[in-house]
Amino acid sequence: MQYLKNTVAPRRQMGRVLAVTGCAIIGAGGAYPILAQDAQGPHSTFTYGLVFDADSNPSLDTSDASGASQFLGQLGYQYDQNLRNTQMSLGADTRFTTQDGALALDDPRLTLGFDTRASRHAIGLDLNYQRFDVSDLTLALDSTGTPVFSQTDGTRAVTNLGLDFEGGIDMPLRYQIAYDAKDIHHSTGASLLNDDSLEQDWNLSISADLTPAITTRLVLEYIDYNVDDSDDTQRITQAARLSTDFQLDQVTRLNLSFGQRSVETQTTSDTTQQDGSTWSIAAFREDRRGEYGIALDQTVKAGGTRQTLTLSRDADWSLGTIESSLGYVWREDDATSWIGTLDLRIDRPDGAVTLGLSRQANVANDGDVTERSQLRGQMIQQLNAQSQLNFGLSASHDAFEIDDQFSAQASATYQRQLNDDATLSVALERRFSRNTADETAHSNGITISFQRSLDRLH
Repeated sequence: MQYLKNTVAPRRQMGRVLAVTGCAIIGAGGAYPILAQDAQGPHSTFTYGLVFDADSNPSLDTSDASGASQFLGQLGYQYDQNLRNTQMSLGADTRFTTQDGALALDDPRLTLGFDTRASRHAIGLDLNYQRFDVSDLTLALDSTGTPVFSQTDGTRAVTNLGLDFEGGIDMPLRYQIAYDAKDIHHSTGASLLNDDSLEQDWNLSISADLTPAITTRLVLEYIDYNVDDSDDTQRITQAARLSTDFQLDQVTRLNLSFGQRSVETQTTSDTTQQDGSTWSIAAFREDRRGEYGIALDQTVKAGGTRQTLTLSRDADWSLGTIESSLGYVWREDDATSWIGTLDLRIDRPDGAVTLGLSRQANVANDGDVTERSQLRGQMIQQLNAQSQLNFGLSASHDAFEIDDQFSAQASATYQRQLNDDATLSVALERRFSRNTADETAHSNGITISFQRSLDRLH
């Protein structure tokens, strides 16, 4: 469940380099160490380091472009346990500095994952928390495409929780019960101008294999969305869908589905409801390189009913992979939009190049159309066994009925492995943002970091 989709406009915090063990992120501000995933039994990784960060406009402010520089410490811890039927992970990391003689945490993160499986059932838990800085140009879209602006400088904390239980695994009759929640909370400054929200999603899915080539699935969903805005908005979504997969031959499959969906939006002054049928028909065919498909579907959202025609192509080539889709959207007000995605990866002997393009269109709660176009690219150049260069570029354009915003970010990072557990990196970054009122903000930044990781098997 996706509620918040951030643009690249704001620099989320001072100090771009932070040790996040268990994953690898290479781009603006440095690289994060990779934890070996094949380790069996309890395994811990401790990470610590020092960061120097300087930026001409760290909050990407349109009015007060004052520069700042600071030294920060960084601490990280990751615990992993990979057994035959149970996996568990716990991670925490943050930067820290002193402000007015007190210890201040910068961009803290916390993750918890648990998964256990038996012969016929499985239980999963995912929890993550992140707090980061926002400015008056920070923009996000909620789950309906309604723009959410950050009115003031401050912090935004995002908490995600996911629980699921599966039964009847590898049996003709299977079921899954899932719960997802996302909480958005703002603080610091005039935070009451920013809208806090909570979205909860309950989902029940029952699948049955009618024949070896036919599988049917019943999905029931209930979504409760509440936002502390000026209208005290609450949106209740109820949906039921029955879908059937047909394996026509070894390389061709067909999916048919139909259902009913209801979206009720309540505010202090009004109550509106959107009801309608949902359906889809999709066909996919595999070839020696991948898969291509075509789909036509109808769905019901808070802004009304929409139909979408989508063509897709996924392929593995000798140089890399490509995943793409192109769609055309019709809405009940006779408005139309083009949508699509493109993800390309080219592998080279001394690195890799990735490119991503996307365009999406949504109808907000008030009926306005929101369109978002994004570009992202990265090139990794391995200089030798100890060092590499990373170049990153991203841009985003958000268009609304009464406003639009453009933002871009470019970065270059040099990383050197000093020894088996120590890394030095230097990152340069340029950011830019502009809105309809021609309010612009830009910044130049440099980050130098040293970090070290210590692994221990328990």
